[in-house]
Amino acid sequence: MKLIEGMVQFFQKHNRLCWVGIIFMFFSVFSQLEKFQFQLLPNLSPTLYFITITYPNHSAEDVDKAVSFPLSNRISSVKSVKQIRTKSVHGKSTIQIYLQKNASLLDFKENLYQLLYEVKDELPHGIGIPKVQIGNEYQNPFFEFTVQKKNLYTKDEDRYLLDQLKYKLERVSGVVEVKRIGDTKTSFVISLYEKDLNNYPIQLKEIEFQISSALQSGSLGKIVEYGQETEIKFDPEIESLSELKKFPIHLGNGNFIPLEKIASVTKQSLQIDQMINQNGLESVYFAIYVDPNKDPLKLSKQIEFVISEYHDRLNPIVFYDASVELKDQINQFLFFLFLSLVCALSFSYFLYKEWFPVFCLLVSVTITLMLCFHFMVLFSISLNLLSLSGISVGIGMLFDANNLIYYSIRKQVNSSQKLPEIVLKGIRSVIVSLFSSGLTTMVVIVPLLLYAHEWKEFFYDIGLCIVLLIFSSLLVSVTIIPFLFLSFSPNIFSRISDTSNQIVRVKKWNALVSHKYSMYLLLVLLVFLLIIRSYPFQFQIFPKPKPIGTRLLVTPQENINIKEEMFLISKIREIFNVSFKGTKILILSEETIDESEFPHQAMPFVIKWFHSKELNKEDLNWIQEIDKTRWKIQTNELQSHLAQSLPFLPMDSVIIMHENWETLMVLLNDYLSLPTKEGSEGGFSFIPTPIKMKVWKPNLVLEPDLQPDMDDLSRKILYRNSSKYLGSIGAKNRIPLYLGIKSEHQNDKFNKSILLPNFKSKTKDTIFPDSLFQTEERDSFSEYRRESGSFYLEWVGILGVGEFILKEKEKGFRYQIHSEKKEISKFYNTLVILLVCSFVFIYLSLVAIYESFFRPAFYLSVSILYSICVLFFLILLLPEIHFGHYMGLVILIGLSIDSISLFGERWDEFKSIGDKTERINSIFNWFRKPFLLNSGSTFFGLVPVVLIEFPGSEFIRAIAITMCIGIIVSYVFVFQLYPKIFSKYYDSRI
Repeated sequence: MKLIEGMVQFFQKHNRLCWVGIIFMFFSVFSQLEKFQFQLLPNLSPTLYFITITYPNHSAEDVDKAVSFPLSNRISSVKSVKQIRTKSVHGKSTIQIYLQKNASLLDFKENLYQLLYEVKDELPHGIGIPKVQIGNEYQNPFFEFTVQKKNLYTKDEDRYLLDQLKYKLERVSGVVEVKRIGDTKTSFVISLYEKDLNNYPIQLKEIEFQISSALQSGSLGKIVEYGQETEIKFDPEIESLSELKKFPIHLGNGNFIPLEKIASVTKQSLQIDQMINQNGLESVYFAIYVDPNKDPLKLSKQIEFVISEYHDRLNPIVFYDASVELKDQINQFLFFLFLSLVCALSFSYFLYKEWFPVFCLLVSVTITLMLCFHFMVLFSISLNLLSLSGISVGIGMLFDANNLIYYSIRKQVNSSQKLPEIVLKGIRSVIVSLFSSGLTTMVVIVPLLLYAHEWKEFFYDIGLCIVLLIFSSLLVSVTIIPFLFLSFSPNIFSRISDTSNQIVRVKKWNALVSHKYSMYLLLVLLVFLLIIRSYPFQFQIFPKPKPIGTRLLVTPQENINIKEEMFLISKIREIFNVSFKGTKILILSEETIDESEFPHQAMPFVIKWFHSKELNKEDLNWIQEIDKTRWKIQTNELQSHLAQSLPFLPMDSVIIMHENWETLMVLLNDYLSLPTKEGSEGGFSFIPTPIKMKVWKPNLVLEPDLQPDMDDLSRKILYRNSSKYLGSIGAKNRIPLYLGIKSEHQNDKFNKSILLPNFKSKTKDTIFPDSLFQTEERDSFSEYRRESGSFYLEWVGILGVGEFILKEKEKGFRYQIHSEKKEISKFYNTLVILLVCSFVFIYLSLVAIYESFFRPAFYLSVSILYSICVLFFLILLLPEIHFGHYMGLVILIGLSIDSISLFGERWDEFKSIGDKTERINSIFNWFRKPFLLNSGSTFFGLVPVVLIEFPGSEFIRAIAITMCIGIIVSYVFVFQLYPKIFSKYYDSRI
């Protein structure tokens, strides 16, 4: 108490110094903003990397055996790797790497890149450069924008500006990769006529060699000529389109023909350039990937600053910015903060009927928030969804301690003592209750902070924010409220009797308790609601965020002409213009094209759009009109970065693994052939498409002149699908040049021919392949997947399929079964353990404060009964309960101890009053107003959060709804049950 007395004397003596300190604290907030970190969520989920490697012109089976499997085995030896999955499709391998929790990303990346460098010579010749990216393969980039081609005028200047823009974006700190698609240079494509080529004794590789040689230039060295040093240099034979068309192709027998006689030479753009468009306008697409540990607000601001420099010339259009989610959360927080303060202060004025307490509460709450901000900087807590949730629900609680101190001091104003003595007496009368209530509210959250578990980081931010907020409020209440009383003259409020504090008449209490039958009526009503409730109740870990958009992957099922693909894209744009008017739609290639090839056939493309309204199944009916025999369509939801950051959104799944792929496929086919499928509410996450593999083996040919030239055959087949890059031509503006073959059936979309082309023998004679090869058919698949080296299938959905699958154990299958129910049960078992620990901590704290074993046990028993009642109402009124409701319940436990201890102290204070009714009246004379102030300000501070729903506010609303229900229940406990419980059980033991 001497400390409090010294504090009061200091405030009175150094009043102006204290005001200067408060002003300094206010301005220091701005200096700390640079140190403050912003994140959508803390680093909760295990880090995922994926590596993509191209292996052109190889089947999925070959890619799996030659690239995916051996490379994944090597990567598994890297430290911190937890799990590896591979996906092998035609010409491409994807390796997903799941890291262990708390793995050092710097060490992992260093070891991974070192490994990729070491194994490059061990992998087969012809594979592409491995591309490493953090996150999921289908994860949306952090930032996407487009530049419409209609804004591009001069080609050279535009390309320079686009290069410069990409260069500056790559230099932004935190940017990992900048991908640009859609502005590839126009190319020259040589399309050899397959039919005419057969009439001449020349092989394809010789034509390729002659043209490649003609594109080259260089120096032959230096000679001394007439005493002067001279350098000799030769120029390329082809430097223009006209020279290319007239270029002589030597046949090897002294004759030659111009290139245009056996080929067409055209100027073309890649179909990827024509495909990419936003809202129907051809565009250049930019995708920016960033380090997820960096501040998204700073990254977004820096990216937007770079883009703004090119606004006048290129007019970039932003399609997606992931930081918008965090910005929305911050805006929602500020909005709720303002409304909560207005509602809580309005309620305080309604009870006090004075402006001075409202002023005191406003100043104290503002200083509390500033102090809490400094603590967050000190403890390196980022501003994210969880910390914002903790602050949002704590706004109403900030009034509790301040109201109690103010009310206690205000009760002493009418005495004849001096102001410092009034303030000191007011603090002393409630300091124990204030300290116990604040301590217990903080202690109840401590187990969430100390428990070492995979969910600790999820609990940490929100728990610590609430603890810091309550501690700040406790500290400010015993300092700022007394300071404000001492700073202003006591004449600022009238020294008249406070009519609101007059003793409650006996008849009022009797009227209150006479309504006991209303409690029975309320119970009957609750039972009736429980019976008629129509929705199923369930527990969840976290409210599942709604998808923010849709992603359609359209893949050609066979060789399809580019014109047909462009026609399909134009039809899709028309559908969106009619049915989704005003929706931003982005169409782009699913894969980027290497400069080494120029495809002739249709490519997989992606359609992305963000929902302006909730999407219904009817909105995607137009997909059914697309020919499924020619196009495969996969629909995926675009998840928010919040959903991607969550470590646990559990679902039922079974991963079936086996060393033999064919055995897995037999199991899959057996299940698909069942007339009534078990587990029909789920499905396999992927079903490989069976294909026929035709293996050609040359027959033994004794005649040397008829020996087939296998190189010529393979080139003809490959060049039918895509042209090969030879080099570039042009004196100033270099233009890429490609060489391909134009089949006579290439543009026939109904052509199903799989015949081999005619090709050359080693004597350059044209021969027919049918008699020279044996054809062997073999079953294969469009994709192969492995997990930790074994082939796998994944069932997602209700585990009814388990009965069918698990009976096959004797055939060597291995299983990983993930049960949503078990995961949720495990989560809530953990929460129950933590809750028990919280009660133990509260009990020990109260024992230390009251020097008693019975009183804390009695208080906790009432609090447990109160918690059970609140939980019953939650189950009755809500369709689901998740971690947000648990946090609200934990906070309510602390608040219930607050009201119980405050009521208990008044019960002891008035124990000399013999008449029970008069004793209760005296208690409520003192207790009623601070309880109404505390509970009312908290309730009305939460009302805006409950009534106003924003996207992504489900977690905050859950906490607020729980606390509002708990406050309503607390009124019944305080005014109906506390007097009866204390009368019957408390006095007999104390």
